[in-house]
Amino acid sequence: MLAVFLPGTVVSVVILGFVAPKAPVSVSLPMGAVPLLSAPWTTPTGDNDGLWVSIFPVLISWIAALIVVAFGVQVLLERRREKPHPASIRRPWILAAEVLVVTLAVSGAVRLHTVVLAGPWSDLRSQLLAYPMPNGFAAVGWEREGSSRCSSPGCEPRLGLAMRSVLNVEAACQTLTKSLQGWPGTSALSDDRPIDAPENGYWEKCAYVTSQRSAGETREVQAAVAAPPGRAVEVTVRLLEACELTC
Repeated sequence: MLAVFLPGTVVSVVILGFVAPKAPVSVSLPMGAVPLLSAPWTTPTGDNDGLWVSIFPVLISWIAALIVVAFGVQVLLERRREKPHPASIRRPWILAAEVLVVTLAVSGAVRLHTVVLAGPWSDLRSQLLAYPMPNGFAAVGWEREGSSRCSSPGCEPRLGLAMRSVLNVEAACQTLTKSLQGWPGTSALSDDRPIDAPENGYWEKCAYVTSQRSAGETREVQAAVAAPPGRAVEVTVRLLEACELTC
């Protein structure tokens, strides 16, 4: 992202500097200030080790660099005005270039909102809604995990369809297996090691990993049956945005 952001903002400041040469701070400060203000919600967090906050001093330093660039353009134009040739800041191509830059910036902002802020949750939900829920299972809600800002395995976006079952554990595992195998676009199941010890207050009795392809997208599916003491059998079919283990 920096490979696009850094030269892109420099070019924008240079163009704005030609259009408004007497306002170097006004044409350069927003170029870095807006990303700085939006960084807490849009910056990739990596593997959530906390190092992503280093983007803030980088952006602050870059704001200062952009201001220097804008003042440099101002000095260049003042020197050119001393010559008998007319200044080039009124040439139509400069305005056309600025319109192009603004258009690209707006398009980038729309994509940022769609991809980063909105996340993949609606796509995951639509794909999970196609899961052929068998008799004996009843949906109770959705479990959203991970973050669209995370770029490392283990914290990527995932959405789980949480269900309750009136079946016993063995029957629920068999029913889950058959339903996954009957889900169109699902590959062969891989058994995952069930968790016999308590984890987050429940016990897993069987777990499966597979992939599911729908609308041209292949995503990883993790499914499990848990038997919490004193409660009904719980079944979860979880869909990951990325396909890591089964693709």
